[in-house]
Amino acid sequence: MFKAYEGDTRSRGTCTLFDRVTRSHWPQTQDCRNGLQEVVLHLYSEEQEQDPDFGHFEPVQEIQLSLFLSEITKQAVKKAFQTYQDMYQGFYLAYYHPCQQDAEF
Repeated sequence: MFKAYEGDTRSRGTCTLFDRVTRSHWPQTQDCRNGLQEVVLHLYSEEQEQDPDFGHFEPVQEIQLSLFLSEITKQAVKKAFQTYQDMYQGFYLAYYHPCQQDAEF
């Protein structure tokens, strides 16, 4: 995402996609503005318990992890999750979906 510096007369700002200072009129800035999409990953614990009412097994714990990616593909999501795997040992990626910014509850 591009964030313009407040009060800067030279149209500079920070681009988190490319992790650098850039100007608002540069092509990379447009990529930065349009390039990141939020995706929600659902992680299930490998440990499971049996549901007493229905008898099927389900994960003991679920974690939702929100990431910003330049593209939402299976390969990109798996690659991004690999960087967090050490933090979430005992969990696996169950499914993912794009974040719905305009959702009403």
